[in-house]
Amino acid sequence: MPYGDHGFAIPKRAGIGQERALEVITDGVVEWTASLV
Repeated sequence: MPYGDHGFAIPKRAGIGQERALEVITDGVVEWTASLV
């Protein structure tokens, strides 16, 4: 996640809210784990 730190905190200058950032991360993890099966 661009601008994100190791705790997934997103600064306001990133132009994406914290909730949306967590959705993007979660979606990516779901896609990745599905590809392992």
